[in-house]
Amino acid sequence: MLCTLCEPITIADLRDNDYEHQPNLASLKASAEETKCDLCILLWQCLVRSIQPKYIAAHLQGKQTEHDMNMTDFMIRLSGEILDMGQPSLNELKPSKLWVHSGPKAEFGMGGTTVYAHLELYAPRDDPAGRFVNGREVVSNPREDSRFGLIKRWLHYCDMNHNNCQEREPPFLPTRVLDVGSKHPVLLVSEGRRGRYVALSYCWGGPQTIMTTHETFEQFTIKVDDGISQTLKDAIEITRKLNLRYLWIDALCIIQGGEDFNIESLKMSQYYGNAYFTISAGCAASSQDGFLTSRPLAPAAPCKLDYYRPASGIPAISPHGSVFVCLPPSHTVGPLVTRAWTYQESVLTRRELLYGQDQFSFRCLERQISENGTSVILEQQVPYLTVRDLDLKPLAEQKTELLRRWYSMLEHYTRRDMTDPADKLTALAGIAQVVHNTLQCNYLFGLWEDDMIRGLLWTTNTDRYSKDWAKPLKRPAKDRAPSWSWASVEGHVSHTHTKRSNTKFRDPKNHRVTILGHDVQQHSFDPIRSMKPIFNELKVRGILKRVQRGARHFSQYQPEGPRYRFRHPKLILLEPAQTAPLTETGPNNPPVVIGLGFLDVPDEPLPDLICIELITEDGLILVSNMKGVYTRVGTFYVEDQAWFDHGELEDITLT
Repeated sequence: MLCTLCEPITIADLRDNDYEHQPNLASLKASAEETKCDLCILLWQCLVRSIQPKYIAAHLQGKQTEHDMNMTDFMIRLSGEILDMGQPSLNELKPSKLWVHSGPKAEFGMGGTTVYAHLELYAPRDDPAGRFVNGREVVSNPREDSRFGLIKRWLHYCDMNHNNCQEREPPFLPTRVLDVGSKHPVLLVSEGRRGRYVALSYCWGGPQTIMTTHETFEQFTIKVDDGISQTLKDAIEITRKLNLRYLWIDALCIIQGGEDFNIESLKMSQYYGNAYFTISAGCAASSQDGFLTSRPLAPAAPCKLDYYRPASGIPAISPHGSVFVCLPPSHTVGPLVTRAWTYQESVLTRRELLYGQDQFSFRCLERQISENGTSVILEQQVPYLTVRDLDLKPLAEQKTELLRRWYSMLEHYTRRDMTDPADKLTALAGIAQVVHNTLQCNYLFGLWEDDMIRGLLWTTNTDRYSKDWAKPLKRPAKDRAPSWSWASVEGHVSHTHTKRSNTKFRDPKNHRVTILGHDVQQHSFDPIRSMKPIFNELKVRGILKRVQRGARHFSQYQPEGPRYRFRHPKLILLEPAQTAPLTETGPNNPPVVIGLGFLDVPDEPLPDLICIELITEDGLILVSNMKGVYTRVGTFYVEDQAWFDHGELEDITLT
């Protein structure tokens, strides 16, 4: 049902206009709650879901918020951002939107309301309007046949049109796969067979109902137990609905609790990289939850409006179909993107079918498209999250770009959680293998031998715009990696990985140390699990400088130049170490600051600090274990280059 104000509205009325609707927010609320107008309900829910309650309360009383400017009235205005297909859209298809403003629209330099939000538009695929409006309905039941038909169309289009995504030949199957071609799935030992298969990425979320062990292996080759968890059942259903036969699931295709895990976990780059596509159960917190569950109903039902194409000089007599206005579905994924193990599964796969909280999406090497019809070409948007598109570049360019992506991927990876601390490098081994295929150098506890100086300069996250900014790093309960490796700590770490920094690190004139060698006993993509005992010494030649932690807070010091990244709450000032009490310093003559430091773990007690500059302007903070042997405890940025230039070269060992 529509109220008298909403009943005559068509898309033609809303296109690029400030359509005057209700006289104020209180009237809109009354029409939604008392008159029960479908469109007013949508508009009201759109605002209350998007705007802080205190701002809604102010506008209900006709009062400006502290962020509103020059408000002349509080009339509800509607404005359609209608993106008809055929109009220029560059590299993406955005949803058409209906904006609702409480008060005048904000104009640059002119003020206006900050209480505004948007709805989205969609058209049924078989409606005439569906030829022009790219938005599509997100249905409540992801098991509908129409949903599997949509996925089939996506896959077929990708197979036919995307050269980067196409299989050269059917790949070798993993060591074991589930054969779901019959009524009861069975565990198949592939023995060199080739064929298409699907992989599953999901959160275990605790103990599994069934797993393949040495005790259950023989039985599963005949029939997999009926007690399989819901997430795994959902993956089997999708595989069958898409007319595919083989499915790889780690809990069932790796023999758990023995050496087979150590062998198979190092094949992740093959298993996810060769999969026809990967099903990612994004919204499921555990294997028991499933991800093909019905989505919760929106608090307001979609509202139907007549659709008219853009004016062409001849007024339209009748509509060109119908569109529906709806609350925007979320693109939130869910628990899957918080888990460390699932990061490489997403990066390594050619194609991913991702089930989020409100809708599913499909990503290949060229495009990402969502259930609601939005689409984006990936060539420019997220190249750093792929590792498969560099083959046509010269080798030197490949290596430089791949290292930049590696450091970016580490930032994403180290934000995530893992249950077993010993998996820190295991869960990244698949990506490391792919990167190694190009770099062809030793992989040393998460660092690349050809880029050791930059690799050593990992630091706590200094991006003030990230949600875990200033969250301190922690030491794991049990040492698992040398102090010079980022794998020695828990938490979000970052590296310098801009294109400008590539030149800095590649130019030997900027190097302040020489990497003499290492005593890492063996090259391994999983050194934490594979090395007993761990030999992890790194030999370095450079100038050592004794420093002390300044007594002043960093806010009392102004760094040279606009070094905004150093306005970090855990920053410390570094001063030359003193062998006798100072008498010449005071409020008007403070000690000289020679560096700005970040301790890896800010609150741990430390003995005397020693700095070694690795590259112009950047270095490590160390503590001495014994003569000539040192442990890393932080990083620093040079403030007084002349002070660091003075000294004798020494050969030291980092552990």
